[in-house]
Amino acid sequence: MTLENLANLAEVIGVVAVIASLVFVGIQIRDGNRLARAQMHQHVADSLISFTMAYGGFSNEAGEAMHDPEVLKTLPRSELEHFSAYQIGYWKHMENVYYQHQNGFVADSYWFSTVTLATVVLNRPGVQVWWQARKSMFAKEFVDFIDSQPVPEAPIDIRKGVSEKQP
Repeated sequence: MTLENLANLAEVIGVVAVIASLVFVGIQIRDGNRLARAQMHQHVADSLISFTMAYGGFSNEAGEAMHDPEVLKTLPRSELEHFSAYQIGYWKHMENVYYQHQNGFVADSYWFSTVTLATVVLNRPGVQVWWQARKSMFAKEFVDFIDSQPVPEAPIDIRKGVSEKQP
């Protein structure tokens, strides 16, 4: 084998090695993106579960205030601050999920079910009063999206569709 043949063989081996390394890097990037999406989905789900569980911590009055703006007006300052802080946290979370969905990290099916839940919360009269007074704290694009959502088919008041007496 001549020196020229060895050089050609080395060049071919080098090209094959470069192609193999590019394939390997592509696989690693794909797997990394898949892992990032899974982690984001888990974070979104965990955060939403935490927020939902916090609703159960509302006092009777704060819980009623979600449904009745007149009750909202009469809450003691500490409960009003708790109610407002919760709403800020919930809607900032939803804003983040909105942008994560826009960037492809949250699947459409999960996003659409999350939007349905958010519209149930938003369409409660007390929350609607809070939202109208404070939505300027959120990105306009997100606010426009939320405000454009139809009233959901799910009941706004949890008592609707729930039997008072269980057999």
